[in-house]
Amino acid sequence: MEIEQIAVPDLHADDVLIKVAFAGVNPADWKIRAGHLNVAPFGLELPLTVGLDAAGTVVKTGERVTKVSKGDRVVSGTNLFSNAKPGSYAQYLVVNEQRVAVVPDHISLDLAASLPTAGISAWQALFASEKGALEKGQRAKVLINGASGGVGSFAVQLAKWAGAEVAATCSSANSEYVRS
Repeated sequence: MEIEQIAVPDLHADDVLIKVAFAGVNPADWKIRAGHLNVAPFGLELPLTVGLDAAGTVVKTGERVTKVSKGDRVVSGTNLFSNAKPGSYAQYLVVNEQRVAVVPDHISLDLAASLPTAGISAWQALFASEKGALEKGQRAKVLINGASGGVGSFAVQLAKWAGAEVAATCSSANSEYVRS
């Protein structure tokens, strides 16, 4: 890993420029850095500024952006795998407005930076119609394998929120955490 000066990415009409305060660390990030994840199939080339999750402050918006404004505290997944723009390990991040959510004042940016990849993955696995199709209030039983990991810990909470009966797997060292 090296520290380098790179240009602030170009901003398109539907994009948001975020000054990154915190970047999340996901398995894909360390796997890319360690050479365990081939980036070529994603249209990426090394050297690469990695990072899939970020939280920070909106610096500028494209002319078609309506959800956020300059100065808003936001969290976002990056466009890393979809358009090869720098990831969240950069000082400035440009993402499509659809990837951005305002962070409520009672949530710190460091905590928010841990949400996008794991949280969205859990949500989609449980609630997307082509996946789990779980509905709130539905009497369902859900098995969450790896419940103490990033995605699993979100999935347990989301499934319980939806009213599902949850069975979970984890190591014995993490069983109290998962029960909580």
